[in-house]
Amino acid sequence: MGRTQRRRLSRKSYVDKLTVTKLDSELGMIRILQELHQKNPKFHKFNISPAQFSGKFQDEQAEVQFRGIVSIGEILPGTVLLQLPEELLITSADLSQEFPDGATLHDRFAFFLTREILNGKQSRIYNYIRTLPPDFCEHPIYLRAEELNQIPGVYRKILQKQSDSVSNAFKRFKESCDELNFENFKYCWYAVNTRSVFYEPTDGKREMALAPFLDLFNHSSTPNTDTYFDQTTRSYVIRSRTLPPTLHRLQLHQNSDIQVDLYLF
Repeated sequence: MGRTQRRRLSRKSYVDKLTVTKLDSELGMIRILQELHQKNPKFHKFNISPAQFSGKFQDEQAEVQFRGIVSIGEILPGTVLLQLPEELLITSADLSQEFPDGATLHDRFAFFLTREILNGKQSRIYNYIRTLPPDFCEHPIYLRAEELNQIPGVYRKILQKQSDSVSNAFKRFKESCDELNFENFKYCWYAVNTRSVFYEPTDGKREMALAPFLDLFNHSSTPNTDTYFDQTTRSYVIRSRTLPPTLHRLQLHQNSDIQVDLYLF
């Protein structure tokens, strides 16, 4: 197994050896939190902060960096860490553009996000865009050919299917948007792929949505939080399962139905 592949598939086992830097004073984080509070006063977070994790692996000099959410004060089991009202989600209702035939909802979100990024500061979701990672180079789709060949066949097929989906979607949208750039569209496609949540509007149709701030949480097969959509308050809610120490990484459950699709990312 290649070094890059080991790093991407095993980083959860090195959490305790990582340095944590809080990002709560970063301007982009300040702006998105202000916006969420202003749009809906019911938005709530408690004793948590976005953070940057960095460090080196035991058997090599390569450094890893990624973001997540950490505890910053006493948190008791069952505490509501985050409440994100439905109105703050970015849903299909926000996708006002015309789309070509054959475009999936995932593709439409990717195109929407690409166009909004091109709009720069004029984008209506500019503050959300500022919280996105600079790249997705740790996603397995960026593995070199020799590393990709060492991945089990079932995963290679999934990655190839994703790669084909990106290429086909780009071709569809390129016909109606000359300024569309493949690498930018690919970035947005994987932003949607790794950060969207399942969402069920009041009409009962199950779809996806982008969830500002909530999508900063990392995922794990051994989570220390419970996440659910509260039908009464129409909000996403994240509750603590444990009594975490300060600056401990808080993780959501990686649902087994989508774990393979997201490739443990």
